[in-house]
Amino acid sequence: MTDFERVPPTGRGPASETPSAEAANPETQGANGPQAGYGQQAAFAPQAAHGPQAAHGPQVSHGPQATYGPQTPYAPQAPYGPRPPYAYAPVPVPPSTNNKAIAALVLGILAIVVPFAGMIIGVVAIVFAGLALKELKYFGGQGRGLAFAGLICGIIGTVLYSLVLAVIYIIAIIYADPTLTDSGSQIQFSV
Repeated sequence: MTDFERVPPTGRGPASETPSAEAANPETQGANGPQAGYGQQAAFAPQAAHGPQAAHGPQVSHGPQATYGPQTPYAPQAPYGPRPPYAYAPVPVPPSTNNKAIAALVLGILAIVVPFAGMIIGVVAIVFAGLALKELKYFGGQGRGLAFAGLICGIIGTVLYSLVLAVIYIIAIIYADPTLTDSGSQIQFSV
């Protein structure tokens, strides 16, 4: 037994008594027999355990349906032309740090740390800090704080070692004067 049994068309009127034009047309025939048109009940119904299903009303034939030629699923599109140039937003680049400001800070720190040569290094740090501040004022950029720190460290290093050299110079002058020292006596300071 097959899964489907053929249900004869039932209903009232001449459409149910005579075969329609669709049933006679070989184009509407399927692999298992005639196929139902739009709005018609299928010619095959699934076999149920209750028996054949009852008809739901008269079947009306609307005549043969028009057949159209082969259709493509998508219409052909026009070829793409050249792409228009897009104006991309520029990527913001942070301004670079001024190199002279970095050099001023490094030299300013060295002016404090390096003994005796710190006075000369401090002067160079002050010069670089001044150049960096001038460039930053006119051209912009980053490094203003570095330039100020280098300026301050350069001033501190220059003043510190200037004072140290001044004290050493004064002590050298005092001990170099033969009138202040006796040939075997000690210098006496009175308060």
